[in-house]
Amino acid sequence: MDSKKREIVFTAFNSASARSVLLCTDVAARGLDIPDVDWVVQFDAPQDPKAFAHRCGRTARQGKCGAALAFLTKEEDAYLGVLSSFLPFGITSTHLI
Repeated sequence: MDSKKREIVFTAFNSASARSVLLCTDVAARGLDIPDVDWVVQFDAPQDPKAFAHRCGRTARQGKCGAALAFLTKEEDAYLGVLSSFLPFGITSTHLI
């Protein structure tokens, strides 16, 4: 999606009066101020824990509560240890299958 289209979508999302879902790439992980984001859901884990933190940082802004959910494969289990040592907040792991 080109930057002009992204800007149109972002503006529409920010002005929505009802709860909305915005699917995005790491382009939205930094530099965008999106108020009142309750959840960040990640379907792939970035290599860099800083990128993970920036994605999660879209929620819980300005003293508000928020939550993040990440789906990881069994092969990515070790990544939880990396995240736990890097992030300033706790992580709870639940195995789905």
